[in-house]
Order: sequence, then C-alpha cells, then structure tokens
Amino acid sequence: DVGGRGDEAGHEALTALGAYDEAFALAGDLAEAYPLRGLALAWAETDPKAALNVVDELKQPADKVAALWSIAQHDPAAADGLYDRMLELARAAQQPGNPLAASSAIFELAKALAPLDPERAASLYAEALEAAQLISSRY
Repeated sequence: DVGGRGDEAGHEALTALGAYDEAFALAGDLAEAYPLRGLALAWAETDPKAALNVVDELKQPADKVAALWSIAQHDPAAADGLYDRMLELARAAQQPGNPLAASSAIFELAKALAPLDPERAASLYAEALEAAQLISSRY
C-alpha cells in the first residue's frame, strides 16, 4: 500500500460490487478523492439522493459536474436545481494555463443540455461565447 493506493483500490472494489454505503463510509480514509467520482456516478443510477452526498466530497469541479449530470439524469424532479448548480461550477472553473476553462465548461454543459432543453442550451452557448470573447489576447 504505497501512498494510500490500497485504500483507493478497496474503495473502487466496493463501488464495483455495489456496496455504495460502505464505499462512502471510507471516503474520509482516501488519500485521493478521485474514486469518489466513480462512486457518485454508479450510485446515481440506483439512489440519486444518496449520490448527491458524495458530490460534496469531490474536489475537482469537473468531477462534481459529471456527478451532478448523472444524478440529474436519474432524478428528473431535481434536475433544474442541479443544472443551476452545474452552471455555477462551470462559471467558476479555473485551470492553470487555460484562460478558456470557464467558457469551455459552460460550452460542454450547453452541449449536454441541447437534446433536453434546446432553449436553455442556446442561452448557455451564447454565454460561453461571451466569456471567451472577454479574454484578452497577448499575441
């Protein structure tokens, strides 16, 4: 078990076995948070409300958006609120060396929403374009 990898592997095994409660109980023991993304995605299929608890433990905004997207797909009643939360995360996206991170995140959300809500997607495409145009070029 070098660098806590054993904990991550055990966590992933519990998730693969469908032992989601047990996997979530080990969340605090993980050296890295990445296995929680897989847990959130898998748990969303059977218990979206429980999977929502995992989102708060995720560190990366992209992981949070992926988990929220999966939860929204499996819990349509909560989808609108989740879309708003995903948009907040997309707007706040920061990535060193990538000034287009927020614009790209908004664009990806718009692309995912397009088949479900074309009007909302169009608004997000426009927002992504506007965010990209606000970036100054130093070339």
